[in-house]
Amino acid sequence: MYDFPDSIQQINQTSFDMVTFYKESIPYKKIEAIYLNEENNYSKQLIVYRKENEDWIEEKRYSIDAIYSLIEEFTAHYYFSF
Repeated sequence: MYDFPDSIQQINQTSFDMVTFYKESIPYKKIEAIYLNEENNYSKQLIVYRKENEDWIEEKRYSIDAIYSLIEEFTAHYYFSF
């Protein structure tokens, strides 16, 4: 069993695959962590999606280092779950 983090700094960059943000109990945005292989060099990146109707639309890609600032930005407007 894992403890739910009580601060953004407790979220380890490697401890999640996806974070979903909700607006009025409806999924609104999500951050998905993926591994990319570029010339036999793997890197973990983040993809931010927004929900439109039933589809998730890719908005932008970020380096894994952006996770804390993205979560802080989105939690100012939405609530989230892992």
